[in-house]
Amino acid sequence: MKENKGQNKVINQITRLREGKELFVEQNYKKALQAFDETLNQNEDNATLWAARGILELKLEYYDKAEESFRNAIENDSEDPYYWVGLGYVLQIKKEYRDAIEAYENALEKGIKFEELLMQHMDNIQK
Repeated sequence: MKENKGQNKVINQITRLREGKELFVEQNYKKALQAFDETLNQNEDNATLWAARGILELKLEYYDKAEESFRNAIENDSEDPYYWVGLGYVLQIKKEYRDAIEAYENALEKGIKFEELLMQHMDNIQK
């Protein structure tokens, strides 16, 4: 019986994640954020979910929350350069340039190529 409950829990999380992704594609960011939050509540150490949440918060212009989400992503996986890029971008929006530069430098140290960082940055500016 316990195993069945666990399986149902995982299935529900996957379902909510899929719904969140679909809502994101439909640009329904607030509902997508709710779906990601429900999944994140049960997977607080999932860096990918934190980063996805940060992206949604950027779209909604919740910059302080986006910063917090990217910092949580980094806390759970400090080696992923894309989380550092996300943090750098939100800090840049908040005009915290020194911290943004530090985040971008961390992204470079973690293995992202300068050209890739530049392309990520250009994509963000165009959105």
